Amino acid sequence: MWLLCPQGREAEFISAVVTKLVPLHASPQEYIVREGEVGSHLFFLWHGRMQVVYRTRTLRYMVAGSYFGDMAAFILSRHIVSYQAQDTCELYILAKVPPYFRSPFLSHARFCASA
Repeated sequence: MWLLCPQGREAEFISAVVTKLVPLHASPQEYIVREGEVGSHLFFLWHGRMQVVYRTRTLRYMVAGSYFGDMAAFILSRHIVSYQAQDTCELYILAKVPPYFRSPFLSHARFCASA
């Protein structure tokens, strides 16, 4: 979809998405998402470090610039891992439910269709 949009329209799409982001602060050891929860948000890690946990095993660590929840949010599936803050984290959330998630994408489709 991104590549199908006429040149110059991408900035409008990005602006629409950015205005829908909601800040979230997490304390050390706080779970942002737990294994088994239904996904409904896309998370962007702005500052801090998080660990990805499957049952009791740490799979990897995430740092600023990482994102997660994308697959679960798009298809409303259950998370197969947990995400836990390792230190104070700042995140931004894009919610799945309208208007926060769908409206920027629907507007993007209209931008592309109108060109």
